[in-house]
Amino acid sequence: GATRKRLAPDQLLMAVDHCFALKGQGTVMTGTVLQGSISVNQKIEIPSCSVEKKVKSIQMFHKSVTNAFKGDRVGICVTQFDPKTIERSVICSPGMVVWMSSAIVQIHKIKFFKQPICHGQTFHISIGHQTVMGTITLFTFPPEEAEFASSLPNQVTEFDLDRQYYFQSKLLDDSQVSSASAPSSSSSSVEGEADPLSDIFVPGPRFALIQFEKPVVSPLGSLIIGSNLQTDIHLNQCRLAFHGKIIQPFQ
Repeated sequence: GATRKRLAPDQLLMAVDHCFALKGQGTVMTGTVLQGSISVNQKIEIPSCSVEKKVKSIQMFHKSVTNAFKGDRVGICVTQFDPKTIERSVICSPGMVVWMSSAIVQIHKIKFFKQPICHGQTFHISIGHQTVMGTITLFTFPPEEAEFASSLPNQVTEFDLDRQYYFQSKLLDDSQVSSASAPSSSSSSVEGEADPLSDIFVPGPRFALIQFEKPVVSPLGSLIIGSNLQTDIHLNQCRLAFHGKIIQPFQ
């Protein structure tokens, strides 16, 4: 089901890049505080393994501290946690980060990627330290809502599940205005033919529903990068296809 959980500015989000055992102390996780703060005795969640722990101690540049804030590089120690459980992950305030099997992102094509990005394609999707395969479904606002769509900010922060949206067969950007035009009212679609409406350019944000090959854990608003890593590495081609931010996860 859909979830609208959003990290409040004071809620903890920390990227962990290393985890190891410290004899006589417990398990140490090192990383960078991305949002909020962390304090000794604070309860934290390790969402990748659905575990909650209390912070035993914090060190910053080999000195013990009682708390740390956004931007700080720290090591935190917890007890009774197997360091082999994670290597790269995130920790957060309990309940603030969710597992998702799919997500809606506002999608932007990377201009150096010269291949078309089409509905139903599968890409390598990178979210934080995770990379999984994901299949995309592309859509945007309908042509009759072009004026509304063009008035929206460059980055949409919330997704309206009650609106109707418009399927697109390929990702169009502002430099690729389609020459396709809407058929007249007397036109009728023929089964098996491509729908010419699906490639009409509509100004404003474009979206993709990404269905992940396996569930991932990430907060709302996370940056995602889609890559075509199957391209021959010996070719002088950009393999990064698109980027975007998660605006609606689905559990």
